[in-house]
Amino acid sequence: MTDQAVATPKKSKRLSKNVDMEKGVLTIEVVGGKKGTMTFDPKAIKDAKVISYLPIMALNHILGDAAAGRAGEEAEKAIMAKWEGFLKGDLTVRTPAQPKVAVNSVLENFSKLSPAEKKAAMPLLKALGITIPE
Repeated sequence: MTDQAVATPKKSKRLSKNVDMEKGVLTIEVVGGKKGTMTFDPKAIKDAKVISYLPIMALNHILGDAAAGRAGEEAEKAIMAKWEGFLKGDLTVRTPAQPKVAVNSVLENFSKLSPAEKKAAMPLLKALGITIPE
């Protein structure tokens, strides 16, 4: 494997989900599946143990998702923002993701540097695994 930076294509969606709050149901359609749209109504679950288990599992999933792609204090901040939103009755609280830097953007901006700036930047870019074509 080379240390050349390569852009990877986005993964295609494997399923689509929709929560219908009015009807209180979840629908899921799996790409390439045969069942079509599957509908899940939590009111159909009668076992008290299962019912009591679902809220903590949902919280586990949602708070974990809030920290996705983050680490350390940034992850803690995102988790707490989501939790504090829930406590206030707000289901839509989101912490903006950190801006992503595209390799193409780095290469484009590198080309605008002076020869001296390019020479200074090369060791850092190499340390980051970005090879600049000559």
